[in-house]
Amino acid sequence: MAALAVAIVWQKQSQADYVRLQASAIAELDARRIELADENAGLRRKLAFTYTDEYIIREAREKLGLVLDGEILFEGYETRGPEEPGVP
Repeated sequence: MAALAVAIVWQKQSQADYVRLQASAIAELDARRIELADENAGLRRKLAFTYTDEYIIREAREKLGLVLDGEILFEGYETRGPEEPGVP
């Protein structure tokens, strides 16, 4: 009879351990799902930006050296950001 009681207690403990492991795995997977959803949202925003005129103009300037009508392209000059003084 005592052996039966020990077996039942052991089985209940094993089931409780299994449930705890499953709950932990679910929590980890849910956290990873949230991370991936955030990453996916960021990638969707980046993709949407590639369809804007701002992106297309920037890429045409930087990668192809193109300019808009009425603009003049000065080659051989380095541009500086607003925080740095201009070239004397």
